[in-house]
Amino acid sequence: MASISFSFILLLSLSISTLATSPVKLGSNSLRKACKKSPEPKLCVENLSKFSKSETADVHELTFLSVRATTHWANEISLLIREQMDKSNDNTPVQLQQCLMDCSQAMSDAFSSLQFLSDVVNARNISDINIYVSETYADASTCNNSCKLGDDKVSKLITKMTDKIIKLGNVTLALAKLDEKKN
Repeated sequence: MASISFSFILLLSLSISTLATSPVKLGSNSLRKACKKSPEPKLCVENLSKFSKSETADVHELTFLSVRATTHWANEISLLIREQMDKSNDNTPVQLQQCLMDCSQAMSDAFSSLQFLSDVVNARNISDINIYVSETYADASTCNNSCKLGDDKVSKLITKMTDKIIKLGNVTLALAKLDEKKN
């Protein structure tokens, strides 16, 4: 239905290539310490510790890893949407079809925001970080709002996954602010 752009594939490859094959035990001291200052400490540690680099990362690198973790979840949603769209037929509930169409566009927009977010995190530009986290949050919320009306298994799963994107956006912003204080 929707064509896959080169930047999507590049971002997807970059995101997946850095995920460790097995999670780091419980994360390093600096990871746990930084995540403790975020609004979602458990989610922060669970998602960032999947990257082997988190074991030795400083707050700036953890902020970047948080963007990568968010990108990972956006990718997982996109894959699920694509799989469900391929299975879609005349018997697919209208609400699920709408959820899939809305989320397909929203995740495409989220990928663009996440790509820019990676750039501004590297530049430590807190005002732009705020803008792109807000855009990603809005995209995930659009998807979430469209799917939460559905009572099917897929809609509920997409809603749960978009919740992670929203929460990881808050983690990214908290880590970026912590990074700004350290510099």
